[in-house]
Amino acid sequence: MAGKDISQSEVPSTSADNIDFLTYDDDNSNVFYSEDVGPMWTDNIIELSSSNTSTNDSQVSNVLPFEGRQTEDPMLDLVKGELKHRIRSRRHASGQGDIVVDFAAEAKEEMLTGEEEERRKLRREKNRVAAQKCRGKKRERADNLEGTVARLENKQSRISAEIAKLQNEKEHLEDLISVHQSVCPKMKKHGDS
Repeated sequence: MAGKDISQSEVPSTSADNIDFLTYDDDNSNVFYSEDVGPMWTDNIIELSSSNTSTNDSQVSNVLPFEGRQTEDPMLDLVKGELKHRIRSRRHASGQGDIVVDFAAEAKEEMLTGEEEERRKLRREKNRVAAQKCRGKKRERADNLEGTVARLENKQSRISAEIAKLQNEKEHLEDLISVHQSVCPKMKKHGDS
């Protein structure tokens, strides 16, 4: 790098509240240093710091306008613009042209012949019928499962009622045995031995 060396003491702060860009003018090129990506060269850059509160959004957006989708954060647009500029500069320096991305070409639908169009319609109709059939079977399975659940819940409630009835009968019989044991002489003899 031609020009001035940037020592560690000159590295700017990159906290969210305070972003300082140090700019140097060496051989008609401006350099700023970012701790994240190192020195960067650009033709237009402004100095931002916590003490420079007069910098407004229009100054930032006029520095390196990002041609893509604009965000609400002008610093993000600045970084995107700088990155785009660096990529473009490196490609031009290596003899390559600009990157051209044509999303519209990918979205174009190829022209179909009448026969292909007919096959597509037939395939879509078959798919529609199969989907309806699948949904019908799914609905039928769900109905069958709901019926099974209802039957099992009914059976469970009947069995629970039967268990409660048998518990009551058992307690009643134990009470009868206890009363009978106290009055029956044979039970007393049998209980003593």
